[in-house]
Amino acid sequence: MSKRAHLGYTCWASALSLALGCSAAGAKNAGVSGAAASSGVEAGGSLQLVTGGNNATAAGASASTGGSLALGGGIATGEGGAPDAAQTCDGKLTGYVRDFNAAQHPDFEPTDFTYPMRASGKYLADEPGIVEMALGPDLKPVYAKGDGSGSATTTGSANFASWFHDTEGLNQGQELTLQFTRDPADPSGKKWFYDSATTMGFFPIDGQLLGATPPLNEGLMHNYHFTFELHTVFKYQAGQVFRFRGDDDVWIYINHQKVVDLGGIHVAEERTVDLSTLALSDGQDYPLDGFFAERHVTDSNFSMETSLEFVKCDIVVPK
Repeated sequence: MSKRAHLGYTCWASALSLALGCSAAGAKNAGVSGAAASSGVEAGGSLQLVTGGNNATAAGASASTGGSLALGGGIATGEGGAPDAAQTCDGKLTGYVRDFNAAQHPDFEPTDFTYPMRASGKYLADEPGIVEMALGPDLKPVYAKGDGSGSATTTGSANFASWFHDTEGLNQGQELTLQFTRDPADPSGKKWFYDSATTMGFFPIDGQLLGATPPLNEGLMHNYHFTFELHTVFKYQAGQVFRFRGDDDVWIYINHQKVVDLGGIHVAEERTVDLSTLALSDGQDYPLDGFFAERHVTDSNFSMETSLEFVKCDIVVPK
């Protein structure tokens, strides 16, 4: 679909492959923030994140499809043959989605050429560093740009707070479950995948939440302008794989420290995290928290893959 000029956890499977792609525009970032890199974000590692979305520039936008979500991992059994969490969850991953109306929230479609009346001075760009390295005590990203005019693609801490908190008058939320599938190309049977490309993009709330109010989906073909968050725990083992593809903003935290920073409104990007650089202890459990924002039309894609063994399927997303 061409750009519109004026608009608007419960459970992870035991091995997850994720690729996320969403609508985005701006320059592609060759890397992540220095802080994220020091935490283990580097090319060629065992944890890969790839993001895909709209190809667009601040002067205009061209749509591109892309983005796949693959969940890698296998169903393991203990000494007694009891199934692990992946089998119990049956490949389901449940998080929480919040829907926004771009006309009511300046961080969604924030650019002047999209909403000229805003005169915000914002633009479409890859922007690492929007959030702090450490996850907040409420298990949410902490805005790092202060209380002034915000950043290149955001408008301050008060507006950012609603991205991942239920906020009356600004968003509506509900649980969202993704069904992962075993990777047929993996002979080990340890990989699962979710690929939104099979459904022509990641549009999980078309005609729902705020999109159910006429004009449906803000008058667009799909219900853009939403966020999604996931919280889980995995058991670390050497050689595990986590692959991610998507945009716009994506932040991944392991042990409450940011290891992937794909902030901003941008084109498809790819990142790799080597878990062996994160000083994790073999056989120990660690939290993994993921946050995603779809802030700009044209495309939306979400893909993910990994062989991480997720062991917590009953974590409630804090509202």
